[in-house]
Amino acid sequence: ALVAFQAFRQCLDILKGYTIVVYAASEDMKIASHLFTQETGIPINIIPPASVSEQEILSQFGKARIYIGLSISDGISTSLLEAMVMGAFPIQSCTACADEWIEGGKSGIIVQPEDPDEIANAIRRALTDATLVNQAAETNTNTVKERLGHSKINQQVVTMYQNVFESQKDL
Repeated sequence: ALVAFQAFRQCLDILKGYTIVVYAASEDMKIASHLFTQETGIPINIIPPASVSEQEILSQFGKARIYIGLSISDGISTSLLEAMVMGAFPIQSCTACADEWIEGGKSGIIVQPEDPDEIANAIRRALTDATLVNQAAETNTNTVKERLGHSKINQQVVTMYQNVFESQKDL
């Protein structure tokens, strides 16, 4: 996540007027956030996980212009899906199965997690291209509804249990 601060420094000219929100910051992130705000005047709001409800997190995503998720591990990020459904434009590292959910450059931007230049370019694009962000919000809402809607998930769970039940009959 500290790489994001390197990218933010490259975007200072367009970050004026925005607040950066950081969820579940490590001690290093808290220090980096404080220093960044002191040096740039750009406010950072740190949200500790124990003090906020899921509803508040979703509300934050609903207010956000962009969501940045940088990780060097595999697996889909729950926060990516939450951001997508709430309309925040996703900038997500390529290591988090994002390519299964995001059409690069259309419904989000997939970046290398340790490349501040690439992340800065993605931030710039998302903050200056309203059409991209608005179209992505619509596309992402539909994608999440299609893939994670109750009827879809319900049928998958029923099928899974039926398969387990059938395989147990043969034992």
